[in-house]
Amino acid sequence: MATNHKEVNIFKANEDNVRRFVRQVAKGELEFYHEDIDKEIPEDCTEITYQQWHDALHSGANCFDKDLQIFYIEDLRNSKERIADERAWRDSELQRTDKYMTLDYPLKDEQREALRAYRQALRDYPRHKPIDSWKRPKLQIPL
Repeated sequence: MATNHKEVNIFKANEDNVRRFVRQVAKGELEFYHEDIDKEIPEDCTEITYQQWHDALHSGANCFDKDLQIFYIEDLRNSKERIADERAWRDSELQRTDKYMTLDYPLKDEQREALRAYRQALRDYPRHKPIDSWKRPKLQIPL
């Protein structure tokens, strides 16, 4: 069965000499263009390399700095959503580590003490300080 469209493998190596572009449409929203796929490329686009194209698409980047030529992910959640998400993460970590706190779970004393400290740090998290300065507690021992 014949098809009327040209198949394009956009992830092949850069030897294809195809030009790729990006533009920031709105806060947290990027549009990508590929000269073999897109018939019209807006004038306000910035040309990017194959590697930038590939990395941005696979990282989930939602912002682009034209001056620095870098992609990044900007957290677009409001403060209430961020707090709720952090608390949900904290609660899931407490639940995940519950089983290790039973007296019959085989842990060394130093592991149990590190786990207690971690769980206490989880209970104290998130604190009332600027959201951008929050750091998730880390478990100092492998389980």
